[in-house]
Amino acid sequence: MSYISIGKIDKSAAFEADFEPRFKLRTEKELISLPGPQWLVKHLIPTNSLILMYGAPGAGKSHIALALTQSIANGYEILGRRTNKAKIVYVAAEGAAGASNRVEAHRVYRNIPEDSEGDVLYLDCPVSLLHDGDLEDFVLAIVHKLAGQDIGLVFIDTLSRCFAGDENRADEMAQLVSACQIIQRELGCSVCLVHHEAKQGSARGSTVLPGAADTIIHVTPTDGKGFEAVIEKQKDAADGLVISGHYDLVELGIDEDGEPIEVPVALFDKISPQAKGKNNGPKGRNQAIALEVLSEASVSGLTEEDWQTAFTECIGSDNRRAFREAKIALLKRKLVSEIGGKFVAN
Repeated sequence: MSYISIGKIDKSAAFEADFEPRFKLRTEKELISLPGPQWLVKHLIPTNSLILMYGAPGAGKSHIALALTQSIANGYEILGRRTNKAKIVYVAAEGAAGASNRVEAHRVYRNIPEDSEGDVLYLDCPVSLLHDGDLEDFVLAIVHKLAGQDIGLVFIDTLSRCFAGDENRADEMAQLVSACQIIQRELGCSVCLVHHEAKQGSARGSTVLPGAADTIIHVTPTDGKGFEAVIEKQKDAADGLVISGHYDLVELGIDEDGEPIEVPVALFDKISPQAKGKNNGPKGRNQAIALEVLSEASVSGLTEEDWQTAFTECIGSDNRRAFREAKIALLKRKLVSEIGGKFVAN
């Protein structure tokens, strides 16, 4: 760890004729004149940003990621929202077999000519994002393949296959964020991490990642027939939007047993503001854990001491401040009540 150790600053240096300030201060007028936020999909997918898409296994994350990929690469509007056509790199780290069928299904559905190369590049193996050699080779491979052409977005599907560290360690997750920022800087693009959901319903691992993300999309299935993608965080536009969609089956031929090969394609149906009260759940990992341990307790509830003990066992450290802040937030949002000296989940 480094510490500040400078002494008295010689301010006269700032008045020297050849002084060039390292930090550029802007007036309000200069700041306002700067370009505003730019979008790959207007008010949904920003440019040069870190995006986190997460959901439980089988929620449809990869299908939705591919639907976004095809829309952006081909310039298709999404629910009336303008899309700026851009090249995409998609890391299908879980293997080529499933990805191959899903990509072909989209091309068939969109009637893309068979001889069209398309504007998406696929990598069918993991990239170790915390390994300097892998990260540099990955960037160079993209630059070489595109021969200097611009790229809009890199999908990492899934994060767990490309991250050899401990998801629960804040320092290692911070290194992951730095790796993504390197990709953004070197390629001038956004990075979208497709990630898994923890049992509490939040994104798995340290809160460093969702804290650093500019956009967070939470994917959930609906009755096994469709999906919802909730924009939980959007730095430069409205959050809380809900994208609803369904799947169409596309037949790709007949398999070796004479049965049809049917592959689902995710289609977006509508976008709407989140229903009132729908997002009144716990915010962040600590609140989710505190609420979960209380929900699993007996109907009579827990004393504050017992509640804190259970919380400590779940997070693996005695962080009294984290517990206290979670408790206050849950009480304020009426997710928890105190009755006769004990706390119960509402």
